[in-house]
Amino acid sequence: RQVKRYGCSVKNVTNWRGLMQVPLAPGPVWFLPNQDDVAVDVAKRQAELKTAGWRVAENRPDLVAMLGNKAELRKHVEGLGFGHLLPRHYDSPHGAGFPCILKPALGTFGKDTHIVRSEDDVLRIVGSD
Repeated sequence: RQVKRYGCSVKNVTNWRGLMQVPLAPGPVWFLPNQDDVAVDVAKRQAELKTAGWRVAENRPDLVAMLGNKAELRKHVEGLGFGHLLPRHYDSPHGAGFPCILKPALGTFGKDTHIVRSEDDVLRIVGSD
């Protein structure tokens, strides 16, 4: 609904994956991936996608891959001096503020994400070392 307010729409017009032949664009539309692996494929094959009529956000494949890893993204943002803009982060359950959200470094759509209320919750989920 929000997008329509600006005279735009969003719909999936292809099930393309990076190893497949690049499809022709159905018009002057953007190719906006919704999964990390497809985003990397788009970055790797952006020239082919453009030739087929797609509009793509130009990015380096290595940068796109790094953005899909929450731990690497944090290091990158901190290296740029913007770490203070990110949510609080804990490397260990010891000393963490609870409740908090436990997320894997890789993954999308909340897979394997948990609200934890104690160190014991964390250790139960990830196992104790």
